Amino acid sequence: KENYYAQINGSGNITSWTKSGFDYPFGYCCGAAVEANGYLYVIGGYLTPGGYTNKVYKSQLNIVLPTPTPTPTPAIPTIILPGMGASWNYEAMVHSRTDIPDTEWKIAPFITLYNGIINALGSDLLVYPYDWRRNIGDTANNLASFVDGQVPSGKVNLVGHSMGGLVARAYAQNHPDRVNKLVTVGSPYQGSVNVYRIWEGADFSDMPYWMSLSSRLLLRINRGNYANEVAEVQALFPSIRNIWPTFDFTNRPRTWSNNFLPLTYTDKLITIVGSGFDTLEYLKVTSRTAAEAALNKWVDGKPVENQYADGDDTVLKNGGDITIAGASHGQLVGETAGQQAIIDSLSIVATPQASSQNDLRNIVLVTAASPVNISVTDAGGNSYTSEDGLVVINNPTNGTYTVTAEAVGGGGNYDIYFGKIKGDDEAWEEVSDSVGSGESDQYQFNVDLTIDDLGSNPITAAVGRMDMAITDVKASSLGRVSKNLLAQELARIKGYVLDINKSSVKTVSAFDSRMLRLIKTVESLVKRLDSSLWSGLTAEQKSQIKESLRLVVADVDQAREDKFVN
Repeated sequence: KENYYAQINGSGNITSWTKSGFDYPFGYCCGAAVEANGYLYVIGGYLTPGGYTNKVYKSQLNIVLPTPTPTPTPAIPTIILPGMGASWNYEAMVHSRTDIPDTEWKIAPFITLYNGIINALGSDLLVYPYDWRRNIGDTANNLASFVDGQVPSGKVNLVGHSMGGLVARAYAQNHPDRVNKLVTVGSPYQGSVNVYRIWEGADFSDMPYWMSLSSRLLLRINRGNYANEVAEVQALFPSIRNIWPTFDFTNRPRTWSNNFLPLTYTDKLITIVGSGFDTLEYLKVTSRTAAEAALNKWVDGKPVENQYADGDDTVLKNGGDITIAGASHGQLVGETAGQQAIIDSLSIVATPQASSQNDLRNIVLVTAASPVNISVTDAGGNSYTSEDGLVVINNPTNGTYTVTAEAVGGGGNYDIYFGKIKGDDEAWEEVSDSVGSGESDQYQFNVDLTIDDLGSNPITAAVGRMDMAITDVKASSLGRVSKNLLAQELARIKGYVLDINKSSVKTVSAFDSRMLRLIKTVESLVKRLDSSLWSGLTAEQKSQIKESLRLVVADVDQAREDKFVN
């Protein structure tokens, strides 16, 4: 038999074989060679026709063989869902479109609350902004399509803040096999009393300012399309009823009820809640006035007294697997204590990164219904360019602001909305114009958040709307009789507005009686505009007159708030 040998190099590989001059005795067989712990063992063998050897030969190899690297287990993707008002899409919010898929939404440019947890969770993270106006069940169905597209197989972790937790839990309820862990943070499983004033009074004063900013903008842009602000809220934000409280929270029976809760999925659920803040638990309500009824406000009673319990300032504590003491609704996800609770709940290794959120209590907000790009220069000469069609200036300096509108493409008609917001008070100015290709326009607005009514005069705005409507009617192609009759109707409404503004109107009851007369007259004219009497008006002209009339009512309602409430 022939003998061959080879060396093992420093990489643990066998070099080329070399024939040895030594031949094993005839019949040698059945031996074995084993490498273990850096030694080569030669064991046994058949030496002669008459017998076997049971000797073991040992030789040190003087090399270190590489340790095999185990195949890593793929990380489970985590999906973060932000809360109400934290997502933004320009076409949806400024042009009021409802057909924009959630995949085209993003975190709103003025929301910084989620930056820390997003950075902490890193590359294995997906963020799911969504159209928070929709019914939560519809959003959960859209989330299912997103998960199937991004993670076709296996499980995912879900982290939902506030309304995002309800979306995630609704998804888990229908797709439990796809969920590894579900962590909800400050989610209102029994609803939130804070939404009562929104749903019944178009009043966002009980919500954190950063949560309500997008809603307040959307309401302003669409105000002329609805008979009143309450009808507008209930049409534009059906999701608010999804978080209507499921418990008894007023001293009177209620017309409305929650149409979504409760959710029953509990298998992989971990809930994180905040405590240490006064949170609305109960409202004492009283009868509304006739003017408020005409505005469709407070159908279940006007709030006159708040009662509080422990919570995160928006959602009551009410249990929870993990409680973060001293954490508000935003701090639950923005500060490190809440983030560490999320990380621990997911059983992952990550370092929390705190992220603050401006409360956006005092701001200038500017947007434009395209086709223009806008930029803003404040009183100090600082420039701001729009991000996703929006400019938000926190804690603005007082003075003159310049807005520049530059044509996009071929240009066209546009509307600029310039909002001044101080806490619960707001004042809006609007400019409608047109611009040609390559052209730009500039407008100046005065900002002074220290003066009453933020420098706005809603009554003056209402009179201006009526003057413009009367001018447009007189320039229309209506017949002489129809034209004069409509102009007289509009002039009568203008007179009612001026009557409300008389110095003799010093009490809310005196104001309301005049306001009620105005509302009834406006509603009557809005209905009659579609009659054959004014068939000579185009559909666009009728729409513009109706919008002006509804905005006049909104102006007078704002004047009432400024005079007797704010």
